[in-house]
Amino acid sequence: ADYDLALQAEPNFPIAYANRGAALAYSGRPREAIDSVQVALRLSPKDPQAAVWHNFLCISYRQLHDVDRAIDSCRTAVNLNPYAWWAFVGLVWSYTAAGKTTEAQDALAALQRIRPGFTVEGFRSNMYVTSANPQYRQSVDEAAESLQKAGAKMR
Repeated sequence: ADYDLALQAEPNFPIAYANRGAALAYSGRPREAIDSVQVALRLSPKDPQAAVWHNFLCISYRQLHDVDRAIDSCRTAVNLNPYAWWAFVGLVWSYTAAGKTTEAQDALAALQRIRPGFTVEGFRSNMYVTSANPQYRQSVDEAAESLQKAGAKMR
């Protein structure tokens, strides 16, 4: 509701659209999240936070089981910011869902290079703090399972 108020006051405010999209994704409303983030990207395609915004798209597309678009969104995030560890998680999750084991393992290796202490348990506990929404937590659990299948350390 606060983002809607901000957008009423300033309808061309990309950060409000992007953050609204994040809130919607974490609330289990991925279709609405995608619409909001896409507006942010249209308003500010070269925004310094665009990698984060593409990751919101990745999460939303994965919640909708649209693996190809999730992969594209996560790849874009990584291309914009090669240290975007969270986008590598999205790639592992998406590649695993697509049955692309080698690509999932490659994405995990890249993740481990930039986050050497990364563990599945740490990921899950950090992401659970983000939202208590059951759909969002189910997506976190799916991502965690994908990480484990790709060979990530549990602890």
